[in-house]
Amino acid sequence: CKQQDTDQYVKVAASLGIEEDRAVAREHYAAVAQLGFPVGMHNLARMHKFGQGGATDWDEASKYFKQASDLGYADSTHNLAVMHLAGASVGWSGAGTVAEATELVEKAAKAGQDNSAELLKAIRQPGGLEATVEFFRENFAPLFAGVQSASGADDDTPDLS
Repeated sequence: CKQQDTDQYVKVAASLGIEEDRAVAREHYAAVAQLGFPVGMHNLARMHKFGQGGATDWDEASKYFKQASDLGYADSTHNLAVMHLAGASVGWSGAGTVAEATELVEKAAKAGQDNSAELLKAIRQPGGLEATVEFFRENFAPLFAGVQSASGADDDTPDLS
């Protein structure tokens, strides 16, 4: 589920008189994730990642993205790779190595995830891996400052998916 899909669901719900309640949505995604559905795991991970319906928790986000990725959900594999690239560049304790993140990018690209395919092209350029890690260090360090302080993310948090 991409952000524009989520936005569309919110618009449809609003047109039906249904109020957005991210805490309830988080509970529902948790129930669907427990049943083993990767889309529920993915959406629950996104809610943890962005602090929607509760506190921002990148460790929980990573856990659910990994579960969905292990079930073949390519968008979760991509998100997990991006989290690890960003996290590795700024010292997030939950991040894997840059090599592990690159493997995840390759896995997602092979599964047809377009953003990972583009990211993989950039990584494979001469000096591309170093440039990619530097890009994440420069652009996502503020995101991790909020994670490390447990202040939670607001709705203006950039979408990394």
